[in-house]
Amino acid sequence: MNDILGYDIWGLSVFEEEAEKEKDQRVLSLHNGAVKVDKAFIEEGGDLFYEEMFNNEEYITDVLGVLDGPLSIITMGKD
Repeated sequence: MNDILGYDIWGLSVFEEEAEKEKDQRVLSLHNGAVKVDKAFIEEGGDLFYEEMFNNEEYITDVLGVLDGPLSIITMGKD
């Protein structure tokens, strides 16, 4: 899916070549639900995904006190 550059219109992929041939460019507007998919859009999506998935590390180390609190790695490993 990441190799498909062009537009996404309500889940329908439109390749760049097809978009260039489109006579009515209003079809490719945001108002009609079209989102331009380019390299920058894909990279930003990857960054946001990583941030949302792995940003909880701050919570585990600071709030639960894994590094210096009662809930340490040693106590978690005990039976």
